[in-house]
Amino acid sequence: MRGSFVLSILLACHLLAGCVSPRARCRIAVANATDAALSSVVVRDEAGTVYAFAGLSPHCVAPYVPARSDMGASVIVEVTSGDGVVVTNAVRLDRQVPCTLDVRVLFQVQTNAQVRAFVLQTRDDRSPTLRTVAAA
Repeated sequence: MRGSFVLSILLACHLLAGCVSPRARCRIAVANATDAALSSVVVRDEAGTVYAFAGLSPHCVAPYVPARSDMGASVIVEVTSGDGVVVTNAVRLDRQVPCTLDVRVLFQVQTNAQVRAFVLQTRDDRSPTLRTVAAA
């Protein structure tokens, strides 16, 4: 009985440690730089991993979400306006973004329904670098 309790505690600690491990340091967010509300924004990478952001007010940024896997260099961003019009954008990043790096990727929806990507990476000396990636 005691052995199973200890095993349960060890398993719970192991699972909890996996949830807070440094592995999920890459985070993704979407910014609405338009004057209109967006009903949803869906980000899909080469591996098929999907991140959905719903109900973005004008000029706001959705909360960052942890990347579930490495993000490929080619990303599809589908923007749905408040009146239901869907615009699909292909965004090409400089390179693949590993989820093990301390990186923030921000996809900005602009007034012309185009999407720009901003990659903020913290180097080993903890000073950030910002790269702007043009929309494809």
